[in-house]
Amino acid sequence: MSEPQAVSIQPHAEAIWAIIHHHILDEATIQQLRTAVGAAAAQQSNLPVILDMSNVSFVPSSALGALVALVGSLKKDTRRFIFVGLQPEVRVTLAITHLDKLLENYPRFEDALDRLRSGT
Repeated sequence: MSEPQAVSIQPHAEAIWAIIHHHILDEATIQQLRTAVGAAAAQQSNLPVILDMSNVSFVPSSALGALVALVGSLKKDTRRFIFVGLQPEVRVTLAITHLDKLLENYPRFEDALDRLRSGT
């Protein structure tokens, strides 16, 4: 029996919607995220990326660095990267590291879409 995938890309016309299914954002999950988002971004070069982290309750420091690197690489291509569904534990981690000021995030996927549609 195979292990369930850690990351999926959900079809959407307005964004690349990546969902993390694991509770801990470990190195294997980060690698799957890089691969999945990279492949989707190559196919849909003009769409922003929305990362749904509503299942994630713990982000170790190594994963924070990898997330910042991923966001940075996509922003080089002038692509917007938005986090949604951050759990309280993850919000605290981002606040402690001051990444909450650098990373765009909204409570729900629909909120991110509303912001994208408004052009802000």
